[in-house]
Amino acid sequence: MFTTLTSQLILGPCSAESREQLFITAEALKDLPISYFRAGIWKPRTRPGHFEGYGQEALAWLLEVKKAYNLPVATEVASQQHMEAALDAGIDMVWIGARTTPNPFTIKCLANMTRGTSVAVYVKNPVNADVNLWLGALERFHAAGVKELAAIHRGFTSPQEKRLRNAPLWDIPLALKNQWPDLPILHDPSHIAGNKRWLPGLLAEAKRLPFNGLMLEVHPEPEKALTDPNQQVRPALCKRLIDNLTQNTACKASSLKHLAHLRQQIDSLDSLLLKTLQDRFERVARIGELKQTTNMQVYQPDRWHELREHRKDLSGKFHLSEAFVLALFECIHQESVTQQSNLHPEL
Repeated sequence: MFTTLTSQLILGPCSAESREQLFITAEALKDLPISYFRAGIWKPRTRPGHFEGYGQEALAWLLEVKKAYNLPVATEVASQQHMEAALDAGIDMVWIGARTTPNPFTIKCLANMTRGTSVAVYVKNPVNADVNLWLGALERFHAAGVKELAAIHRGFTSPQEKRLRNAPLWDIPLALKNQWPDLPILHDPSHIAGNKRWLPGLLAEAKRLPFNGLMLEVHPEPEKALTDPNQQVRPALCKRLIDNLTQNTACKASSLKHLAHLRQQIDSLDSLLLKTLQDRFERVARIGELKQTTNMQVYQPDRWHELREHRKDLSGKFHLSEAFVLALFECIHQESVTQQSNLHPEL
């Protein structure tokens, strides 16, 4: 079984701006297999004086959407008060933002609050490219007994990145996957792109990596959004992006089936190759016996030169590089000498 960007879909606006906005968005997305409908309720901005969310009032709107469309809902929490309100309201999933993730004091407090609850927790990568900070936050929630735990890749602050809002630094989520193979990791191209024009390219790159889902910001009128208008997409564009990914998934399924068949053939050929080498080394052993009876040295320079030149000439016949064939027979010859020497150390 393989995973794709469409295995899990977390869709919805960056911020809950009105009850009507949430219902329009949910209505437009209801035919998609949404895992969680998302909306930011508490939105402290980098600088004061901007829209900071409607808090408890917006929490009620999100719960209405949950009931009306039978959709699990999600929002970001960054403090004890946020977590307490979300848990009391019955929010299905909370995510930890990139500015909160690197603070072990806050994470420990939030993780302790999840003990004994059924809330899912998704942790975004920290703003700085430190896989251990990301891993540490996830481990704290895991230790608290969170049953549904996942990571979200939303990119990293980088002075070298000029085009995108955040640098993808694909090696960081891959490093996390290597350390925790069973941990689901979702891709958040909205925050990496910063502008919807870059989404198709990001998705094309991300689909080649072992992500387990997609978190995408969707707004009925992005140009009027109170937060991050450039990176949000209309529901129609969201559907097109997901349709493209789904079509690619069907092609991938067919390709993977063919890939599995070819790999089975390679496995059989490898077994045959090793059996052939076994037969060869049985003859090497017989040659060692003959060398002993005739008092010959194990290493025969003339024979090795002859073999080397002959195998080099064969490389073209079998469409293999000369360097590879020579390296292969260097290994085989060395093993032959070793085996004969072990049989008869005195030779």
